[in-house]
Amino acid sequence: MFKIKIRKAKFEDIKRVVEISKNLRQLENYPNQKLGRSEFEKFIDNRYAFMYIAETENKVVGYITAFRSDDYLFLPFAAVDKKYRRRGIAQRLLEKVESIAKKEKRKYILFTAYESNKPIHQLAKKMGYKSSRRLFQYYKLLS
Repeated sequence: MFKIKIRKAKFEDIKRVVEISKNLRQLENYPNQKLGRSEFEKFIDNRYAFMYIAETENKVVGYITAFRSDDYLFLPFAAVDKKYRRRGIAQRLLEKVESIAKKEKRKYILFTAYESNKPIHQLAKKMGYKSSRRLFQYYKLLS
């Protein structure tokens, strides 16, 4: 069994976060979600946003990001390295965000997920999240 540590992200984590994101994008075929260093850097040292890292044996194996709004947190990006899935890491990351939301007296947490992402739908239900309605996401590749 391995030990997972959840901690606040640092700039030196970004390279690995981008790598996990790229692998997820290829694995899940998400063509409109090209996330690079600049997208993730905005979550470091920002009073309106944050990122937490899941780490084992000094290796980043997952992450979750959040933007602060008036009464809620919005979670735009989260991923767990394919080799470390189904081990409770996503749940631990969500629990960390929930504890921050409660501490900051936010009323709710909001995130979206692709319909094909069955594991996150199952986890969301298990953790008491409700689906508000069907969400359609449109995109157009311009290059």
